[in-house]
Amino acid sequence: MRDADSVTVVDQVLRAETHTADFYEALAAASPTELVAVVGLHRHANPSVRRSAAGVLPFLVELMDPPADAVDALIALTADVDDRVRDYACFGLGQQCRELDSTAIRDALAARVDDIDVDTRCEALLGLAYRHDPRALSHIRDALTRTNGEVWILELRAAGALGEPTLHPVVAPHLDGWAEPEAAVVDAVYRLTDPDGVGADVLGGIAELYLRRAHGQPDGDNLAWWHRMEIMLDIAPDRVTQFLDAVAALLDDDKAASEQLLHQSALSTFVHG
Repeated sequence: MRDADSVTVVDQVLRAETHTADFYEALAAASPTELVAVVGLHRHANPSVRRSAAGVLPFLVELMDPPADAVDALIALTADVDDRVRDYACFGLGQQCRELDSTAIRDALAARVDDIDVDTRCEALLGLAYRHDPRALSHIRDALTRTNGEVWILELRAAGALGEPTLHPVVAPHLDGWAEPEAAVVDAVYRLTDPDGVGADVLGGIAELYLRRAHGQPDGDNLAWWHRMEIMLDIAPDRVTQFLDAVAALLDDDKAASEQLLHQSALSTFVHG
C-alpha cells in the first residue's frame, strides 16, 4: 500500500512531473478512482495541465484495466484550443495508440490534417496513414508536392505507412539532403512505396544473413540489411508477412536456412509476436 504522504499520479500530472521513475511508480499504484481523476484533467482550465494529461493518457489506455473514457478524452484533446495540447494528443492517439482503430479515432485525426499547427497536422496525418485511411492519400500527395519543396519527416513516414505505389514518384525528389537517422527513414519510405517491391538487395541480403547463420558462418555485412528492414517494419509493420514470404522464397532450396528464418529469426518474431 502506498504511503499516505506519497505524491499521487494526479498530483504529478497537475505539476507536469510525468515520464519519470516516480511517475511510473505512482501510476502502477494508482487506484481506479485516481485514474478516472487523471482522465478528468483533460477538461482542466490550464492548458499546461491539459498538455500533461494528453501525454499521460496513452499510458492509461495501455493498462490492463484502463479507465473507460481515456480514449474519448484523448480524442477530445485533439481539438483543443492550444496548439501544443493538440500536438500531444494527435501524437498520443496517432502514434502511441497506433494499434487502436475506430471510426471516432480516424475522424478525430482526419479533422486535424489541415491544422494551422504544423506538428499537429503531421502527427494527425501519420496516425491516419498508420490506419490506412484513404483520406490520408491526397494530403500526403499534397504535402510531398509543395511548390516550395518543403517537407517534414513525418509526412514522408506517412507515405511509407500508407505504402501506396502512386506516391513513389513524389517521394523520390526528397531522397537527398537528410542526415541520419532521417536518411535511413527516407530510404525506407522510398522502398515501401516502390511498385516493384522493397528491393532485391535488402531481401537478398537478409536471405544471405540467415543462410550464413544456418551454416555457422559469420554475418558479414548482411546484418546491415536487417537494420534497413527493421526501419521499414517500424513504419509499416503490417507488411511483415509479405517480407517474410519474399525472403523465404529465396531460401526455398536450403531447408536449414528456411528453418532458421521461419522459426529463429527476428523477422519471424514480428509475425508470431
